[in-house]
Amino acid sequence: MGPLVGENRLLDAFFDHDKEIAPGQTWTKKRDNNGVMSGPVPKGAIKHAPAAWSQVIFVQFADGNTCGDLNDGRVTSLMETRAYLLQALKKIDAAAKIGESEFLKALADKSMDGNENADGILNHIRDVQKEKGSTAAIEYIRSILDVAACR
Repeated sequence: MGPLVGENRLLDAFFDHDKEIAPGQTWTKKRDNNGVMSGPVPKGAIKHAPAAWSQVIFVQFADGNTCGDLNDGRVTSLMETRAYLLQALKKIDAAAKIGESEFLKALADKSMDGNENADGILNHIRDVQKEKGSTAAIEYIRSILDVAACR
């Protein structure tokens, strides 16, 4: 009955080799709800056959070449998130090199929060620290920074 779902999906492998898509490979968006989507149906909605479409806005290849509009707001937001997260992770890693108490202070510092996409990753690192300990969180941060360093 007309479009029910609009979704923008970012796939950024800047910090994670597991998200890289090699030539010839495909990436499939998976839904956790068995494909069931529902929402309020407006009065007078016209039934349409199910359909979907996608559009690639921007791609940055491993060799640094790009395709797409670098000035698109979604792209600039992604690039700002990368820079913001890289700065925050370097700050936390520097604190970890001083000692665990400094690491914990830096990790808990909510003043680094403020970028919605980066906040999710920082909160995930905080969860790793709570569940698996500081050593695991520091190793995770350093693995992320290692991936970023090869970009």
